[in-house]
Amino acid sequence: MSSQTKVLAAPNVKDANNNQLKLSAIKGDAVTVHIHAFPPAITDGSRIKLFTKMGNAEDFAESTVTTVPSIIELKVRKSFFEENLASASSATFHYTAANVGGAEETSEKIILTVVN
Repeated sequence: MSSQTKVLAAPNVKDANNNQLKLSAIKGDAVTVHIHAFPPAITDGSRIKLFTKMGNAEDFAESTVTTVPSIIELKVRKSFFEENLASASSATFHYTAANVGGAEETSEKIILTVVN
């Protein structure tokens, strides 16, 4: 039996370097995440929902795709990571894409070490 391959690639955390998210190096008050929107998995009108998890805490950001192919830029509050750094040293990012009139797909996950 073979495992099912995810259609959607993991999100790209623009502020990460070598699988590490260094909060003191982030300029501004948010972490930038890019999602590459390409058909057929993502189409015009698809609803993208980014999930970010540290320990038991979870945050999310949403966007509607207006044009494909494109790069969707979403932001996660820097304070989310600062508030949860004491209880968790890593963050997991993934997203879902819900196409108009179609099924919802879940992306691969990326796990980053979070440091101050």
